[in-house]
Amino acid sequence: MSYEIIRGPFILMETVEMLYKYVNNISFLNIASRLRLLRGGMDAEMQRRMERLQKLTQEVCGGLDPNDPVLRKYFEKVATDCYLDDTCLALMLTCSFCTMKVQDLRGNIEEICQIWESLQKRGAWIRRCGISGLEFSSGCGSPGDVFDQVYALELPADFRLTLYKTLREFRSSMEELRTLIEPVAEKLQTALENEPWLMGGMEQYWDEVWKHQEPHDFLVRTADETAIVGAGEKTLVAYSLMSCDRLVFDMAGASLICQEHNFLYIGSTVTKDSTARRLNVDIGGVGAIMKSIGDKKRLEILQRLSKKRSYCHELADQMGLDPGHMSRNLSVLHSYGFLRQERESLKNYYRTDPEAIRNFLKVVETTILG
Repeated sequence: MSYEIIRGPFILMETVEMLYKYVNNISFLNIASRLRLLRGGMDAEMQRRMERLQKLTQEVCGGLDPNDPVLRKYFEKVATDCYLDDTCLALMLTCSFCTMKVQDLRGNIEEICQIWESLQKRGAWIRRCGISGLEFSSGCGSPGDVFDQVYALELPADFRLTLYKTLREFRSSMEELRTLIEPVAEKLQTALENEPWLMGGMEQYWDEVWKHQEPHDFLVRTADETAIVGAGEKTLVAYSLMSCDRLVFDMAGASLICQEHNFLYIGSTVTKDSTARRLNVDIGGVGAIMKSIGDKKRLEILQRLSKKRSYCHELADQMGLDPGHMSRNLSVLHSYGFLRQERESLKNYYRTDPEAIRNFLKVVETTILG
């Protein structure tokens, strides 16, 4: 397996992440405090970086009104049924189409538009809202046209309507987003160029990690998807300052976006021991998970799969549920990290991960009791 390290920021992604935090009053200092609590500490370099990112965000975004209707349309936080519970329209429009090929803002937006148009021509449909945004499938199983696909997502009704309108006029929506954020992106680009230590320190840390571990191996552990190990011969690795503990990834063959390579997009507070399914969530995220798994059927699924592994259709028959509904439940529980997936005889088997359940209960205890 080969890999390529991409130096420097992907300015579209960095700007979107920064504006998301600014509009929703998400403090880098609060993120650092939460991670220190969950990890039992934080190294001085990471703490210094987080403090500077907080000030830099205020400097770059200081003249913007966080209550501006257009800003809020794209950047207001949306509650999802994914454990990250941490997204907005702009993040969904960027993370969902990530390939790590184009770093400049205009080129990246054009690439995203071309990917969307290609997906439509290929008859792809939106399968669900997952860890890295919208996920697409091809072939049979589509709930209908784009409206029906968006309606089937486990998202708030008003946001589903906004998302549908955005996807229906995709190019004009992306142009509106570009016009909105380009002046901010230019200021951010200049600021990062003036302080190369911000990105440089993170790159040095991971350069040392890659001496002892292949990025592909880290990705396999991160994704927890044994069915697609070895699907890609090359892994692209890039880093993000503003993403903090967000970890965006794709594996060739696992989605319709990246067909030629795997990629890892690593946030600034991610470490070599992190995984995309580790529950480093705030009190809102913990509450969202508890609400979601409070559903009687999902608790029963976890209970059944703790005793014996099973696959979607078999479990649906046993519980008297529609296979499509069962598939959504399994996807949600897998995204939380509560289920492990095993590929065998062309079937995806699931079993409950006891350690993940225990870890979540520890997070609940830490969140409530400190």
